[in-house]
Amino acid sequence: MNTILVLVLVTGIVCAIFDVLLNLNLVWIIVLKKSQRKPEMRLFYYRFVLDVCFGLSLLSYISFLLFYSENSLFMVEHRSFLIFLGLPWYIVGSCRSIIALSIALERATAVYFPILYRTSAQNVPKFLIFQVALVYGSFDYIVLFVFCDCKTNLIPENCKNFGCAVNKCFSNYFRIQRSTVFSINVFVSILLFVNLFLRNRKYLKKHPINNKPTKANRLALLDTCTVFLFDFLPVFCGGMWPNIFSIEVLGPFTAVMKTIGCAIESTVVSSLLYFGKPKSAKMKSSVAVGQFKISR
Repeated sequence: MNTILVLVLVTGIVCAIFDVLLNLNLVWIIVLKKSQRKPEMRLFYYRFVLDVCFGLSLLSYISFLLFYSENSLFMVEHRSFLIFLGLPWYIVGSCRSIIALSIALERATAVYFPILYRTSAQNVPKFLIFQVALVYGSFDYIVLFVFCDCKTNLIPENCKNFGCAVNKCFSNYFRIQRSTVFSINVFVSILLFVNLFLRNRKYLKKHPINNKPTKANRLALLDTCTVFLFDFLPVFCGGMWPNIFSIEVLGPFTAVMKTIGCAIESTVVSSLLYFGKPKSAKMKSSVAVGQFKISR
């Protein structure tokens, strides 16, 4: 196995572990503690859980490629593992894309139609959206084995990744599906960006106290940026320059880039939600301590 391929796979494993640990920490300190939850962040909490599953599924898939890609006999006899270990992170990725789209739509509604958001959109059960995302992701399994009739015994013997293990039918379906969801997400996020940073520019200059978008809006924009940089661009580059970004040289380059993006996003989210405390909270706590000392 060439050095570049080993470096790519090891980077993916390290980032996947990092991503899982950070999101487990977010689930533990925020999602599982009712006092720490905020209504406008509910969809993000479901995404934290999905990110744990996403990191674990990618970790198992990339680890399998690292430890067994050089064992040609094992890969030939267990080619079906490429699908059974690769499909879960595709499914979780589809679920995550629907949650990301729902977050962007919710934030755009809150910004452009605040009355509608408070009266209707805010009352939509978030668990229902999560269930829709799970059903949407599970549909990938049905498409692969029912509609596209993928056979594990027809995987080429020289195949060493999920992309060549599935048939052209599923590849076309997945490309169209992901491109559609991504395009809508980007369009909605651009609308959100325009409202937050351009249309309200004059208002923000007159009201410097309110010159920061909410955490939910910032996280929605962050998610779109990471999807564009670490999900869309790697696939685009692989299609435009297949000789440079070939699987034989870089291995599961797109999967590793997604893992890196998730790790970076989890780091920023953790610093925003947990490690960084707002100054107002610190002032309130100091005032409370001062009042307690005076009362004594």
